[in-house]
Amino acid sequence: MDVGSDRAIQDSLHEKISAATARAGICNVHEHLLGRDQRAERDPGLFDWIGSSYLWADLVSAGLNREVFADTGIPMAHRWSELARILPAVRHTGYMQVCRYGWRDLCAMEGPGLNTCNWKAVDQSIRDHNRDAGFSHRVLSEQCGMKHILVDYQVGGTPVYFFGQREALDWYDYLVRVRPGLDEKLIADHTVIRELDLPLLRPVVKIDSLFYSWLPQTAAENHALLGCDTGSANDLDAYRQVIADTIARLAQEGAVGLKTAHNCCRSPVLGPVDDIAAQKVLESLPESVTRDQIIAFENFVMHEVAAGAARHSLPLQIHTGTTYGPGGLSSAGAGAAEHFADFVQEKQETTFILMHASWPDWGRIEQMAKRYPNVMLDLSWAIMLGPKEARRMLTSMFTSIPTSKLLWGGDCYYVEESYGALRQAQRVVTAALADLVIDGELAESEAIDLAVGLFCLNGLQIYGLA
Repeated sequence: MDVGSDRAIQDSLHEKISAATARAGICNVHEHLLGRDQRAERDPGLFDWIGSSYLWADLVSAGLNREVFADTGIPMAHRWSELARILPAVRHTGYMQVCRYGWRDLCAMEGPGLNTCNWKAVDQSIRDHNRDAGFSHRVLSEQCGMKHILVDYQVGGTPVYFFGQREALDWYDYLVRVRPGLDEKLIADHTVIRELDLPLLRPVVKIDSLFYSWLPQTAAENHALLGCDTGSANDLDAYRQVIADTIARLAQEGAVGLKTAHNCCRSPVLGPVDDIAAQKVLESLPESVTRDQIIAFENFVMHEVAAGAARHSLPLQIHTGTTYGPGGLSSAGAGAAEHFADFVQEKQETTFILMHASWPDWGRIEQMAKRYPNVMLDLSWAIMLGPKEARRMLTSMFTSIPTSKLLWGGDCYYVEESYGALRQAQRVVTAALADLVIDGELAESEAIDLAVGLFCLNGLQIYGLA
């Protein structure tokens, strides 16, 4: 094996892919970016930035004392000492790799990683970016070459609070026992709506609040997030009309897709609609509603949303695979791709974007994309979770499924992390394609075309942006 020659092929291919994708323009199909004014108001430093990044998960897993690290009343030098204690354990993770790209290229970090000598410079750079109104555009548009960015820009306070509390680990117990007693201001404070303040940003509307809209206490939440009146809907026909009208209006107002991550909370059951059980939810007091009745209502909403998405040619993003929550992973395996197989086969008029490659069970979702014409794969987050495994995943997908189905997104909160996610993804995708070129399975020109499709063209076609 000529390692030097293989490396030269990979480096050359990386340069050509970077140039080709820059010419075509990146279509980033999944982000959570804060607006410029929102970032300025929040004014994060390095530690706050880390707390909103994926690196946070690795640090906590490695034993970070969260109370010390997050306590703004403690001197920063002491908080840095706690972070420095953990950094060696996460120095080589995929999440840290993303941060290193962003900190090195955008935040004046000298050396291979964050250390005692450079962390203050990184902290100051992040604070400078908070006050620089042109920073987001320069990085995303000019340095990254992004032409379109799809933003998952709002999320309801009910699930946000659920993932942060410890009063009920089960979603259905939370809905009937905890949520009815919560102060509405508390939920409003947890409800997030991001500003879409750059011309290249496109809205993807999260419809998860419809799934728990049977609770009278969530009417204000649905109005704030979706502009709809669920409070006056008292039977399934009325709800069906509310969902249909809401999706029609969202499409008219410029939404390019719909999104649900509700399976991070809910049961994996996604079967036929039981109208009688679903209607019971609307007729009963919250404390007397059963788990099966709530699941029936959730299934009703899911079917109606999929139908509305098809009517208005809006791709429906569905979170699959692992997530974070009270138990660390998706509730009861709810994110597993096989739970959606019958559903996507039934709803053939709906385009489903299955998110995050159902990590770590990407093989199952790969076969779904191979089988169903209406299934597309968004690889956002999956590459960060495990770059080496992602290289193997991509090598398989490039030789297994129609590559017009593959999409990339940054899936980040701050611009610096989104920049790092793109740089990492370009390296990993190039490495997978280089493996195929070296093995003689692809010509170099074919490899470049596949990369341009994944990063640039497929998103334009699937989301109707071309």
